[in-house]
Amino acid sequence: MDLVLTETAHATETSRRLSRIGRAGLTCLAVDGLRPGACADVPRHLVSTTADSLALLAYDSGPATAPAAPC
Repeated sequence: MDLVLTETAHATETSRRLSRIGRAGLTCLAVDGLRPGACADVPRHLVSTTADSLALLAYDSGPATAPAAPC
């Protein structure tokens, strides 16, 4: 399964951009909307991997600078 993790605010645009580069088959999953146990009834399957399998996980914790003081 090809999967792109994103947030709800970016999911539609991410899907559009993927389609434009010929990757419309990728699934975009908005992880900010997941609740614990929300997928408990979804059947699970093992994913086989090889030395050629690729996984990329990018994490952004927010701005690298201190937050601005409120006005």
